[in-house]
Amino acid sequence: MSRDRATPAEKAYLDLVARYQTSILNYLYRLVGDADLAEDLTQETYVKAYGAVERLDLDDDAEGRRRAWLYRIAHNLATDHLRRKARLQWLSLDRVRGRGASDPADRIADREPVHQALGQLSEDHQQVLYLFCNEGMSAAEVGEVLGISSAAARKRRQRAREAFEIAYRAMDGAE
Repeated sequence: MSRDRATPAEKAYLDLVARYQTSILNYLYRLVGDADLAEDLTQETYVKAYGAVERLDLDDDAEGRRRAWLYRIAHNLATDHLRRKARLQWLSLDRVRGRGASDPADRIADREPVHQALGQLSEDHQQVLYLFCNEGMSAAEVGEVLGISSAAARKRRQRAREAFEIAYRAMDGAE
């Protein structure tokens, strides 16, 4: 698609691809734990997004809503895939602790107390913290991605932080 001949919606789509391609890939990788699958799901995310490009909110202040919309598509694709495979995996505690892990990033995470504490959290808590902290999303955006209200997103963030603090302090006491 040539940017010169693109509609305003197509231009907004191209901007989404340019801005969030790596972030969406990382998000999907954290959900499914497989780089090749994450790449496939990223591609599928952008195909689905392009299929709905004419429904994009083009207001100047809609960037956050467009980003949340894109993450929602990615989230739904990953969830659907994992349901079909009958396995829900964020990065299991075994992978974070390095048992059977061949990825150097997993071995590094094994040495980092923060990553270890995160690995002890539920998938829901990990996901909420990732969206808020790593992706810098607002409560409204996280709510849109997860299909919950912004108040529920804030409450989940609070509970996830509390769970993280407990896990982190337990590790610190163990050392």
